[in-house]
Amino acid sequence: MAELPADSGDARAWRRWVVTFAASFFGLIALLLAAIILIDPYDAGYFPSIIGPGAVDNNEYTNHASRARDPRFDAAIFGNSHGQLLNPTVLSKATGLALVQLYARGTGPADQMHMMNFFLHHHPRARGIVLVADTFWCTHDAALPPPVDIPFPAWLYSNDRVVYLAHMLNVRMTKRMYLRVMMALGRVEAANPDGFSDYESGKAWSFQPTVPADAGATQASSGPIRPDTSFPAIDRFDRMISTMPAETAVAIVMPPVFHTYLPAPGSAAAADLRACKDLLTRSAGRRPNGAFLDFMTDSEISREPRNFMDVDHMRSNVAHVIESRLAAALAAPARPVGTSP
Repeated sequence: MAELPADSGDARAWRRWVVTFAASFFGLIALLLAAIILIDPYDAGYFPSIIGPGAVDNNEYTNHASRARDPRFDAAIFGNSHGQLLNPTVLSKATGLALVQLYARGTGPADQMHMMNFFLHHHPRARGIVLVADTFWCTHDAALPPPVDIPFPAWLYSNDRVVYLAHMLNVRMTKRMYLRVMMALGRVEAANPDGFSDYESGKAWSFQPTVPADAGATQASSGPIRPDTSFPAIDRFDRMISTMPAETAVAIVMPPVFHTYLPAPGSAAAADLRACKDLLTRSAGRRPNGAFLDFMTDSEISREPRNFMDVDHMRSNVAHVIESRLAAALAAPARPVGTSP
């Protein structure tokens, strides 16, 4: 096939089409980026926005970006659904802190620390951090895999503008931008700013566990148990909180589980859990204002089914007990506190 002469009409028309297409394509990308920057679909604060604060979706994986940078808060609660019922308003009134609830269901230590880093980036003088550390924090896997396979948006909490923009160029952003504009016009209500959500609301209690006859029985051991004392999630948490101001209070809570969910006394699993708790206690103890509250014990709370929605999710009456003791620890956390309810 013969090539078109460089000065032919067809060649010039082709060049004009290519230039027009490229200008239109890159112009559209530029307009989309400008809209993303000005509207800020997630209210993540990577760029100045013409719209006020507030997230408009009900997904805590994404709407916590708005809450975590909100200057009205100076302290935060981190964890997954095991700490979801801790009420930031109750704790704020009891401690004088301004707490926000940044739980995210199904997450493990890695995802929770992404949100912690984002919060601390926006609150370098944070007054308090509460970590609800369940057994996922006792993992020995340095990769810190999530408990469930969830598409957690770590890029949203990266504190990197380039990474943020690279993930924003998609069709979903148009809907989020539309909702943010509707929020600014008063047509759509913003999500609850303090992050509290009650998983008991609208649900009937139905936890009727079957308790084995040998529940709680000591498990015989053939010899001394030497648990694995490597807990990479806690090590990473230690490094993170070591950079915080000395006056920042740090409270670590191990939430309760129904007693049949606890490892049998004398078992390797029980020794492993004890080693994990010891490291969490030392982690809190390294802070001038640190406290470790252990509710994951065989206790009156853990033996009463009415205290649980299922084997590892407490009800609000138990959350109120934890709030009371947590408030005391945050108000005057002079030393690590081991709590056995």
